[in-house]
Amino acid sequence: AAPFAILDAIYTAIRFNLTVDPTLNYPPLDAFWSVDNTSNTTEFDIDSGELGGSFYIDSLDSLFIVGEDSADTDEFDSHVVIHEWGHYLDDNFLRTESPAGTHALGDKLDPRLAFNEGWPTAFAAMALNDPEYCDTGTPGTFSGFGINTEGGAFGGQGYYDEVSVIRFLYDLWDTTNEGTDTGSIGLQAIYDAFVGPFTDSRALATLFSYAAVLRPTLDADGQALLDAQLGDEQVDASVLNIWGDNETNDGNPPSGLDVLPVYVDIVADGSTTNICSNSQFDFGRDGNKLSENRFLRISVPVTDEYDVTVATTTVTPVTPDPNDRDQSDPDIYIYSGKTLVASGISPAANIETFRTTTLTAGLIYAAAVEDWRFDDDEAPSGYPERICMDVTFAPTP
Repeated sequence: AAPFAILDAIYTAIRFNLTVDPTLNYPPLDAFWSVDNTSNTTEFDIDSGELGGSFYIDSLDSLFIVGEDSADTDEFDSHVVIHEWGHYLDDNFLRTESPAGTHALGDKLDPRLAFNEGWPTAFAAMALNDPEYCDTGTPGTFSGFGINTEGGAFGGQGYYDEVSVIRFLYDLWDTTNEGTDTGSIGLQAIYDAFVGPFTDSRALATLFSYAAVLRPTLDADGQALLDAQLGDEQVDASVLNIWGDNETNDGNPPSGLDVLPVYVDIVADGSTTNICSNSQFDFGRDGNKLSENRFLRISVPVTDEYDVTVATTTVTPVTPDPNDRDQSDPDIYIYSGKTLVASGISPAANIETFRTTTLTAGLIYAAAVEDWRFDDDEAPSGYPERICMDVTFAPTP
């Protein structure tokens, strides 16, 4: 029955999406399920079924669904299957710059990850017309979880919260009135913003960039509903734009630092800007929490190739490690809209240098800067929580 249940969930999602885009041509998708696919892993290995959980891999256009009955089975968890199918939709027709990786409800996430994980959950609840998102766990235990997409809450609310994204989108769609949710803009408006202006935005894919392009497409009642739902999630609609300018919700960071502004402005004229990556919300070396990936908004004065330097300025403690794991490893990803146009991801210690392709004068580029050591589970225990870096974009001579 399991393969048919998975196919039924995917078919349900496609039928639901056809109501707003009846001519969309879906590329082939493989879904791999087995009773040997397990959430219990000693080392991630697709061939042996050690998956750790269900997921979608964009390079393979494939879903992988766990099915070991003594651990976790997802084949009958239709919300989970449709959530993963949402990543397929995202990959083929929408956009994401999400860092991916381990996350849990209530985590304060990189805003790209929060949006990328939140919207497929909301979509699954819409497609099934069931706000109770359910992911069963190990039989005879309490390891499963569920969330009410209308009113569930885990921890703080904001643009960095997966659950805030879920509730925001579901409440825009559903017709059940509760609290400030007193209307519906319908699936068509939600979908059209996804495949149109959101996909073409110059900013990275976050709740800000989606809500800011959706709002102008709505009538006055729809805008009031959107504003109210953003307010419920601690996002100020009165200053809304794709960049999250003037945002004041910093998630209450332990250090009080490195969350805001959402984007740090930098001019590509050879000047240097110092920016800090902070792992204060990350307790598992995941590298995908709020304040770890810092965003840049880059103004390009002349059309040219640019020499980029990211140099660590924080002194790290020296250890006997011969592999430089006690040293910073700065990385940077540069985007023109949804397209990755340049990156510096070498393993060199404390510095990243490279030359971009041609960047166009007058365009605004977005970038994400990180210290990869925050992703490295072999980094020394005394590695600093906060790493600062000097970033320079210089026109080529």
